Parts: sequence; structure tokens; C-alpha cells
Amino acid sequence: MKVFIILPAYNEEPALPQLLANLPHKLAGLAYEAVVIDDGSRDRTAAIAAQYPVTLLRHDKNQGLGAALKTGLAYLVGRGRPDDLVLTLDADDTHDPALLFALAEKMTAHDIVIASRYCAGGAQTGVGAVRALLSRLMSGLLQVVFPVKGASDYSSGFRAYRLAVIERGFQVYGDKLIESRGFSCMPELLVKLAGLGARVTEVPLVMHYERKRSSSKFRPLALIGDYLSLFLILLQARIKGQ
Repeated sequence: MKVFIILPAYNEEPALPQLLANLPHKLAGLAYEAVVIDDGSRDRTAAIAAQYPVTLLRHDKNQGLGAALKTGLAYLVGRGRPDDLVLTLDADDTHDPALLFALAEKMTAHDIVIASRYCAGGAQTGVGAVRALLSRLMSGLLQVVFPVKGASDYSSGFRAYRLAVIERGFQVYGDKLIESRGFSCMPELLVKLAGLGARVTEVPLVMHYERKRSSSKFRPLALIGDYLSLFLILLQARIKGQ
């Protein structure tokens, strides 16, 4: 089994060196390929990534997390076997790659495994009250309107997917697999793939947001706008029967 690690990155110069340097130790014994998507960074993100044994994909201009994630996932189509794993990580070094082993254990009976802050044993520290509240509210609302069996943390960027599920998503949705620009791309991808029959479960994640070295991209009003757009996107997909 091979693991593809997708790292969307925008102005992550402070955090990227430690994250990339630690990958061989954190994932010892696994065959993996790390793919960094530099989303039009204005700092040395791309130059730093080029110093490590990773695949570097670049956007000339910043297009948002959704576009960066889609670029990384599209790169994988046809590059591995159906049961290979795709791991998505935040590039700010707030996610511990070693949790991949716990995620991989669950993949024997599932297609998507979420590292969840909200399941039993999960937690988050160092997160501002407004961000934490909005995240819980949005996940709760999505659970009601677009329920996904086995999922409580819709917005976690730390997940493992079976490659076959990603490829199936592109077969059905094409370029519209991810339409959201911002953080709402994570629940969009989850709901769309679950709608295609992907089996979902979670493992607990203790997220240490205080470890973040780069500046936060969180903007409350922008996040609310992203989620309003997401509901329209998912409702349209439901009407079309996708």
C-alpha cells in the first residue's frame, strides 16, 4: 500500500520545514509520496518545499483552499492502485502525521476516515472561541441537512481516503467535485463522496492549534459566506441526483 499525502499550502514558510523534515520519522516503514500544492504564496513556501523530496504543484495566484485541494487530488487520478491511501493534512504543522496509522487501521472496512475533534476522545486546544463555535455550529447544521453516517466533524482537514473513492468522485463530478473556495471545501468533499456510497468513520484527534506558526487564514464573515454558498452547491447536487 502506498500513501499519498496532500498538503495545500499558502504562506506556510514558518511551519513547512519542520513538517516536511519530520515526515520520514513519523511515517517510518510506509511508502509515501508527499504532494505540496503552493497556492500562490507570497513567501518562500515553494522554495522550501523544493528542498525536500516532495512533488511540488503551484498556482501562480492564490485561488483558495478548495482549488488547492482539488489540484492535489486531481494529480493523483490514475497514479496508484484503488486501495492506496490519500491523506490530507494542514500544512501549518497542527496535525500529527503519525495518526495516519490509526486512520489506516480503520480503512479495512471504510473508505473515508476522519481525524475528528468531536468524536469520543477528540478535542482541540488553542482555538479562539468564535472559530470553535462556528465550526461546531456548521458541523451540527450539516449533520441535520446533509447527514453522513459515521461523521461528526465535517470540517476537519485531516482525513484518509481510499484512492478509488477520489477517482470515483472525479468520474461523477468532474471539475465540480470541489466548487467551494474556502474551508467549506472539506464538508463539500465529504458529503459528495458519501453520497456516492463511501463508507465513513472517525478516529479521535486532539488538535493543538497553539502550535500554528503561520498567520491564521480564518475570517469569520468569509467563513459564513463560504458555508452559505456550500449549502446552495449541495442542494443543487441533490436536485440533480448526484
